[in-house]
Amino acid sequence: MGVSTDGIICYGLAFKEGCEFPWSKAADDYDRHGQAALEEWWKARGEKEEDLPIQLVNYCSNGVPMYVVAIKGSVTGCARGYPVEIGKDAMGYKHRDWHQFMDFIHNHFSKATWDELNTFAHKEDKSPSERSPTWLLCSYWSAD
Repeated sequence: MGVSTDGIICYGLAFKEGCEFPWSKAADDYDRHGQAALEEWWKARGEKEEDLPIQLVNYCSNGVPMYVVAIKGSVTGCARGYPVEIGKDAMGYKHRDWHQFMDFIHNHFSKATWDELNTFAHKEDKSPSERSPTWLLCSYWSAD
C-alpha cells in the first residue's frame, strides 16, 4: 500500500466536487467525469482528438475527485520527492490556445456547469460565467 502526493500547475478553471460536465456518464462509472470520458464524448461528436483544446486535471484526491479544466499543454506535474524544473517555455501557451479554450467552454458548458466553479480557486468578484481561467497550483493525494 502506498501514498502519493503530487503537485500540479496548470492554466484553467477549477470546478467543485461532483460537477456535471457535458461528458459526464452514469453515476456507477468511477471515472465518469475524467479524461477518458471527455475523450470518448469528443470522438462521439465526430471531432479529432488532436483538436480537443482542453485537458482535465484531477485535483484533491482519488477518493474525492475534483477537476480543473485546463488549456491543453499548460499542465505540469510532479510526484512527491521528484522536483520538476519549470522552464520559461513550460508555463506558456499560444494565444490561439486560449481562444480555442474559451470557445470550447462557452459552446459546451451550461449555466449549471459554470455555477460549479470552485470559488476558493477563483476569488474574483464576478459571476461564475464572467470568470476567466488563471494559473492554478493544485495537489493530488492518492492511496492504493
